Amino acid sequence: MKIRRCSTCRSRADKASCSGYAYYSYPDISFCRHQMLWLIDNLAGLRAGIYPPNPDAGSSLPASVRAHAKFETPVQLAAEVDSRLDRTGKDGIFLVAQVLAEQDLHPDAEEALRYITGWRRKTMKYREWVYQMHFRKPRNLSRKN
Repeated sequence: MKIRRCSTCRSRADKASCSGYAYYSYPDISFCRHQMLWLIDNLAGLRAGIYPPNPDAGSSLPASVRAHAKFETPVQLAAEVDSRLDRTGKDGIFLVAQVLAEQDLHPDAEEALRYITGWRRKTMKYREWVYQMHFRKPRNLSRKN
C-alpha cells in the first residue's frame, strides 16, 4: 500500500481528522503525527532491529531486493526517533510513557509530538520552539481606553 500522497494529511485543517493507518512500510515513513505515534509504539522492536510485520502481508520487501542488512533500517528509524525525542527532554519521556500506556496525551506531550513530527528535524531548540509557538497563538490585540 502506497500512502505517500495521503490526501487527508496534506492540509492543516484535515490533520486533526486523519486517523492514520495500522501499518507503515519504510518508504511511506514521512514522520507525520500518526507515523510518529506508530514508531514510538514499536520503538522497542525497532531498537532491537526488528521491523514490525505487516498484518496484511508477509514482508514489505522480498529478501532478494534488500540492499543492506535486514536490521539496518529499523535501527536507523529508532535512532532518528530517539534523537528527536532526546531534544524534547522530559516532555519526550512523558510522550513515550503516555503512548505506551495508550493514554490521552497531556498538553506537554502534545507539544513534544508536534516538535518531533515533520520530514526534517527542527533547527530550533525545543524550549525556544515552545516559547515561539506560544507567541504565535492569536491574541486579542484591541486596547481598551
